[in-house]
Amino acid sequence: MAVNATYSSHQARPQHPIRGAEPIRVVIVDDNELFLGGLGMLLNLEDDIVVVGEAGDGGAAAVLIAATAPDVVLLDVRMPNRSGIEACQTIRDVAPGSRIIMLTASDEEADLISPSMATKVLDQFRQSAPGRPAASTPRLSPRELDVLRLVAQGLNSREIGRQLFISEHTVKNHVRSTLEKLQLHSRLDAVMYAIRERWPGFPSKGSA
Repeated sequence: MAVNATYSSHQARPQHPIRGAEPIRVVIVDDNELFLGGLGMLLNLEDDIVVVGEAGDGGAAAVLIAATAPDVVLLDVRMPNRSGIEACQTIRDVAPGSRIIMLTASDEEADLISPSMATKVLDQFRQSAPGRPAASTPRLSPRELDVLRLVAQGLNSREIGRQLFISEHTVKNHVRSTLEKLQLHSRLDAVMYAIRERWPGFPSKGSA
């Protein structure tokens, strides 16, 4: 899941923003389990960050944040039961010292994730994936697979189009078709699915 991150203007600064002090305590709230797990693994790699909790909706988030009082809350805008926008006021009441960073999805998610960020998330997912036989690809065309492999390398739609000598619009159409066939919601979900199922041409556990 790619994100636009915007800082809540009414929140106080994190209690421990300086490297070398106590780690920044983070709570992640997102209903996308793949994104939630991938981002959690990524943040826990940092020496000065610790993920103290995760939640899948705004209601559960309020209870968790009241109990943990994190320095930073990474909060998805759209979630079931209670949206991130609706949860903001409650979070401010129960944890006034927390800074909220809103996460918002986009149809062009790969364009919002930097290649270096995508590579780190995917690498961590790859290393944690259990070994299993390769699965067949479900009805994806050769061109759709080509596009998805380049997405896995962190390329955006324009870069993929240049490499495959097709238009950026055509790339986006291939991505949409792939997501529909796989019944997934984002490019990152599709790539993680391909890695988990060990599709040919995608990174696998133990690869360089």
